[in-house]
Amino acid sequence: MSISPKNNLPFDARKFLLRKLSRQALHRAQAKKLLKEKGVLDEEIDRLIASLDSLFDDEAWVDGKLNRFTREGKSALQVKLKLRQAGVVSPSYDEKEALEVCIRKKYSCLLSSDCPREKKQRAIQALLRRGYSLSLIHSILRENVLSSLIAEEER
Repeated sequence: MSISPKNNLPFDARKFLLRKLSRQALHRAQAKKLLKEKGVLDEEIDRLIASLDSLFDDEAWVDGKLNRFTREGKSALQVKLKLRQAGVVSPSYDEKEALEVCIRKKYSCLLSSDCPREKKQRAIQALLRRGYSLSLIHSILRENVLSSLIAEEER
């Protein structure tokens, strides 16, 4: 038990961490960051996290985050930034799949042949601002055009 720097009252780091873990899954790096913000000493943090080791599933937490980022259409740059802010080294991320989801959800005009050129350019510019590379955008659009041509030929 340590003293809270804000109000000089006893602070039970174990209870705090258990309360956080009961509400949401945490990565070990997040737990360390939260406890440091509360003024807990590094040795005490390491000991506490080691004692609650079975409650942390870092891989599942990262997988959940990556799935969420893919559904949201985040670029690899955005994912690395978000994970770094959480104190996690970023794993591999399928940026192509995320871009496909993003185009289907938010920029579906890129997939239609009757979309005006200006609207397509604005959509591509928005994707570039989100951190996607132009070559990746063009490769996905080319694949879509080819697949739609093949589908038309089969009819």
